[in-house]
Amino acid sequence: MSEIIKLPDFKGNWKEAWKERTPIVELIVTIVVMYGIGLFLTPFFAYIQLRTGAVINDPILNLITPRDVSGFTFIFGHLSTLMGLIYILFYPRLLTFTIQIFAICTTMRILSIYFIPLDPPVGIIPLVDPILGKLFYHGTVITKDLFFSGHTVAALIMFMVVKNKILKIILLILAILIGSCLIIQHVHYSFDVIAAPFFTWIAYKIVIMAHK
Repeated sequence: MSEIIKLPDFKGNWKEAWKERTPIVELIVTIVVMYGIGLFLTPFFAYIQLRTGAVINDPILNLITPRDVSGFTFIFGHLSTLMGLIYILFYPRLLTFTIQIFAICTTMRILSIYFIPLDPPVGIIPLVDPILGKLFYHGTVITKDLFFSGHTVAALIMFMVVKNKILKIILLILAILIGSCLIIQHVHYSFDVIAAPFFTWIAYKIVIMAHK
């Protein structure tokens, strides 16, 4: 219980980071790089949406009647991000670390989506996310950003970086729920979701090695 009640020293942690300067410079550079990657996503998604890809016969999806669970995906996804972000903001270095993992995962997604062109699964019900839709898609429905699942990765990153054991369990449950919802709605192939932990782990290890 004390682990939940006792809050980290927000002011002290940031004051120490500003005093050392290097963590703040690294954070600023990391944010700029992530922003640049984000700017690239809009034209990239527009490009991949226009091309033709392969349709995969997914035995797991074949067993599931697609249902619209966009609302649940939206709630689970943004709840995961919010909970993780509130925790991470107490630690400047961890914030930098997390953004770097996001940047690497996003870069790997861009490459994998480009080199593995796929058409959406049969029976897909497009995912409606009013926040991400406005930020990256400008209202356009994108259905071909498939391999691997970005929603699942985002939740898994939060799970990996937080240290609080109770919060970690909650974030893992949310990540599983998000992946399940994506499969139920046929937004992703099952292997898109199953592959997400592998790529997230790779990005996590790359950042750890870089910092060492």
